[in-house]
Amino acid sequence: MNTKKSLFSLLCVFALVSTCAISVRAQYWEAGTYMGFANYKGELNGQRLMFSQSGPAMGVYSRLNYSRFLAVKASMTYGRIQGTDAVAADPQLRMRNLNFRSDVLELAVTGELNLVPFAIRERKTASPYLFAGVALFHFNPEGEFRGQWYELRGMGTEGQMMDGTPYALWQIAVPLGFGFKFNLSYQANFGIEVGFRKTFTDYLDDVSGTYPDFVELWEYDEMAAVLSYRTPELTGEYGDNPVGELRGDPQTNDLYVFMGLTLSVNLTDRYGLDFDPKYEQFKRKYNDKELLRRQKLKEHQRKRRQALKERRKRLKRIAAERKKRKKQKLEPPVKKRTK
Repeated sequence: MNTKKSLFSLLCVFALVSTCAISVRAQYWEAGTYMGFANYKGELNGQRLMFSQSGPAMGVYSRLNYSRFLAVKASMTYGRIQGTDAVAADPQLRMRNLNFRSDVLELAVTGELNLVPFAIRERKTASPYLFAGVALFHFNPEGEFRGQWYELRGMGTEGQMMDGTPYALWQIAVPLGFGFKFNLSYQANFGIEVGFRKTFTDYLDDVSGTYPDFVELWEYDEMAAVLSYRTPELTGEYGDNPVGELRGDPQTNDLYVFMGLTLSVNLTDRYGLDFDPKYEQFKRKYNDKELLRRQKLKEHQRKRRQALKERRKRLKRIAAERKKRKKQKLEPPVKKRTK
């Protein structure tokens, strides 16, 4: 546990320092929303992703675009993960007869690496990207029995409450994934993202180790015993006490996945103001040299347009005079009548 705390502290410090360092030279911010699906990989889906067991996911985020290749994102995401032995391919797993669902709330900070330049003002408006970071998430597995859902952690279905060692509902995760984003306009962006969350717990589904002593657990909490050992629901008899038999796979931690679509709005550019040209006059205090350069360029372009306009007028005037003189030469002289 101390190792986990040290790792979490180190990652938090790294994320804080990185965010502060990036914000000094920030180009612009985005604020956006996320909609998609949540899934998990653990004991109650055969240690593989089963899209038929996906739940909804949604969230909000803020992204700080540091350069054409680097960005950092802070996000808050909600998702529901679930699994059941009823759809397992292995008959032994179906006989285990366990199920769960859990709402996951995640707070994350991730760094993004664009694989090609992403720069709106340079019209480089689409890029695939990779991301990694650190997350703090909360989960609370529930099990269904006869149409009613029960919180499993407080019951200690593997004897944790009798031993006084319940697992923590707040845990650390390492987000890793990829996505693709493209810019719709100076104001809006759209994308798709898939992120895997490596966790340091095997209890997302409340299944990890071995069966506790069924008789002792029954004496401690009858409902905990019923939700711990559910094979009798299918066989109609309790049979032998399963104490010590494997209930899960303690060698493999669970992971969860968020996948979906993103939509964001650009809030600021590198001057600290938005893209609207009407704010140009307020940018002097942020970058006098850049403003002066732009003003000189605009003045040069204005003078050039004016010179071209005057030249066109002069050419039109010359052409009109030439046409008039040519017409006069072609007309026959008018003879005067004599009396």
